Amino acid sequence: MAFREFDAENRIPGTTRRFATALEQGSTVASLLVTSYDGRPIKIEGNPLHPIDAGAASARSQASVLDLYDPDRSQAVL
Repeated sequence: MAFREFDAENRIPGTTRRFATALEQGSTVASLLVTSYDGRPIKIEGNPLHPIDAGAASARSQASVLDLYDPDRSQAVL
């Protein structure tokens, strides 16, 4: 899928969208596909088109979406 600018006016509520992105983890970078529902990420997978990762995503990459919904996460800017 080619990169397109986010178009809020044409978004259909209740549908999922997939984005290709990258996640820095220490000295490495993971190429990922993120599925979002109403603008919130719900699933993270490895990008099968990436020549190094070949579709694999680490457990840390997949669990990173949970950081967004952690109730103990700081609620203020530090």
